[in-house]
Amino acid sequence: MATYFSAECIMASVFVIRIPGWRTFVFTIPENWNSYHLNHWFRRTIRSRLFQEIELGNHQAALQLAQPWRLRYLRGEWGESAVRCAIGYNQSALAVELVRRGGMYAEDGTLALAAMNGDLTVVEALLSAGKHPDEPFKDPLYHGMTPLMWAASRHHPEIMERLLQAGADIDAVDRHGRSAARHVTTLGGTSLEALKVLLRHKPEILWTEMWSGIDVLNAVRRYRDNRDPDALQFMTRKFPELDMDQYLDS
Repeated sequence: MATYFSAECIMASVFVIRIPGWRTFVFTIPENWNSYHLNHWFRRTIRSRLFQEIELGNHQAALQLAQPWRLRYLRGEWGESAVRCAIGYNQSALAVELVRRGGMYAEDGTLALAAMNGDLTVVEALLSAGKHPDEPFKDPLYHGMTPLMWAASRHHPEIMERLLQAGADIDAVDRHGRSAARHVTTLGGTSLEALKVLLRHKPEILWTEMWSGIDVLNAVRRYRDNRDPDALQFMTRKFPELDMDQYLDS
């Protein structure tokens, strides 16, 4: 079998890669780097120039490199597609153009990331291109959260409404059994606008979620359906300036 390249570490801070018949690369590596730093550096070094141009915000240069085969097969340093890279750097116009050129594919995590970032323009483009509204991040670190769950947890009611209009399952659950209704109440507080979106679509409240502290949504529904005085007292204490009747009428 032919040897395509060889690598050796000749000093603690010098790394050499020899490619027979072509050239030798010599890299100086900081001595305080560990395997994580080296892996991250190597991924950035070998990635396509397309991702470098996206990161730098050079849209024209990126588009010149954005042939369909590159968009389909090339990956960034963390395995992300060009579209997902553009979304991650908040470059909405570029992401939309890359989607138009065929840069979207199944399980690429683009819709969940756009929903997380509150980017309605990209969400619209992805849904219009046929992206399934419930497609979660493939990476298990994200717990199987759907785009609707991300929009709910980050308090983006416009994104939530658009996803629900596209057919997102309001009662879908993540790997921990939590639905979008549970994700409305986060460490960052509760968004009343996000609650209003969910109430219009009548989510089911699961027993597992009731034991997880989803008290705000339960209180709103109890007051809406039965004018429960305990629910009103709870909401008034939590949101002193809230007029519940006016809120529900809106």
